[in-house]
Amino acid sequence: MTTPLEHWRHGGESVRLTVRGTPRRVFVRQVGQGTPLLLLHGFPASSFEWAAVEPELAGGTG
Repeated sequence: MTTPLEHWRHGGESVRLTVRGTPRRVFVRQVGQGTPLLLLHGFPASSFEWAAVEPELAGGTG
């Protein structure tokens, strides 16, 4: 059985990028259509904080 967190993680990908010379790893999920929306979480937290509102946001972006 898949937990909600595992489902969340499998629906995204880890992307590597460099910001001002410092390598970073960012978790990215692409859901819905329309204008992209960047959601930030606080520290210490994770993108899973947005799991409950993602379906509403994805439906409202098209």
